[in-house]
Amino acid sequence: MRLILILTMTAIASMAQDETRLAQQAAILAQQEAFQAVQETAQAAGEDARDQALRAAKERTGEQSRLMAVQTAERAREMTARTLARTDREDANYRRGTSAIDRRDYDGAIVAFDRAIEAKIARTDGALYWKAYAQNRLGRRDQALASLAQLQKEFPQSRWTSDAKALEVEVRQAAGRPVSPDAEADEDLKLLALNGLVNSDPARAIPLLEKVIADPKSGPRVKERALFVVAQSGDPKARDILLQTAKGRGNPDIQMKAIEYLGVFGKGNGQALADVYASSSDVAVKRAVIRGFMISRDSDRLLGIVKSEKTPELRIEAIRLLGTMGRDRTGDALVSLYASESDRGVKNAIIDGLFIQQNAKAMIELARKESDVSVKKELVQRLAYMHNKEASDYMMEIIGK
Repeated sequence: MRLILILTMTAIASMAQDETRLAQQAAILAQQEAFQAVQETAQAAGEDARDQALRAAKERTGEQSRLMAVQTAERAREMTARTLARTDREDANYRRGTSAIDRRDYDGAIVAFDRAIEAKIARTDGALYWKAYAQNRLGRRDQALASLAQLQKEFPQSRWTSDAKALEVEVRQAAGRPVSPDAEADEDLKLLALNGLVNSDPARAIPLLEKVIADPKSGPRVKERALFVVAQSGDPKARDILLQTAKGRGNPDIQMKAIEYLGVFGKGNGQALADVYASSSDVAVKRAVIRGFMISRDSDRLLGIVKSEKTPELRIEAIRLLGTMGRDRTGDALVSLYASESDRGVKNAIIDGLFIQQNAKAMIELARKESDVSVKKELVQRLAYMHNKEASDYMMEIIGK
């Protein structure tokens, strides 16, 4: 539940961030028009009239900003919804396929994976592997071998290669022998027994769970459940299995799940996540580790990545996730980073992080010191959309200059 809540909050913050950026741009245009009117009125009517104009401008700006912000935010939500719907449709077929395998609906799995392959989703190599897996379970050996050959031809560097080769050996060995899906052992029952055994005799259970995780014949849900049992165990051997899986021993799906579990059961796993990060050159793996640090609330290691990482997109990801940890925990660190940073993209990410925190005080401090007009405008745009006294006072200060 904690994991779902954290990931949901992160996703909402990310979507709100995109919507807010568009809404702020509309709001600032309305403000600029009002500020221009203030200046003209002040010049013509003196200080008393100027004060009245300021108040009128604030009211006018607020109303125009609200109307334009609502309209722009609605368009942003529609764009976000369309993008999410497209991504969800692509991933949905992959999820339907793995779910069908777990239900032993191998025909349904093949249909779902065919759709995923046709759509050329990011996990097409994984879809080809599971399609071959389902075909093999139905006894369609030639079709399974054809799917595996397609995987190896189109994705020669895929991290599914090891599992694919193991499955190919199994298919070739079983060629000519009928296979009944219903004749398989009840893996769920096995896992229940192993789960109980972990509590009573972990020395015997852990090696068996490791075998389930490594076995190419195990379905995706079974592997995940076995890994979950391992992740909850305090046994040193179990911890090593989780770490080795997170470092890439196994297919990419189970690796990502292992990294996630290192974050969820994060107490004492910070160094393990750091080791995974250091040992991998895969941006997707590194990004998963960064999210793991966020889930485990490890702001120190996130900050370390920001300071040492050379890949801009990973630095930006770490900075934004620092912003989700709250101003009391990471506000000062973000301000300090901003002072030493020259990259515009990174500065914008820091502004995003502070905005997520609604840290008006820090943003005002940065805006006062910022010499780059375009960056200062970005800060003011964000502050203009904050509904708190500090931000409002700063807006009035700008108007009064």
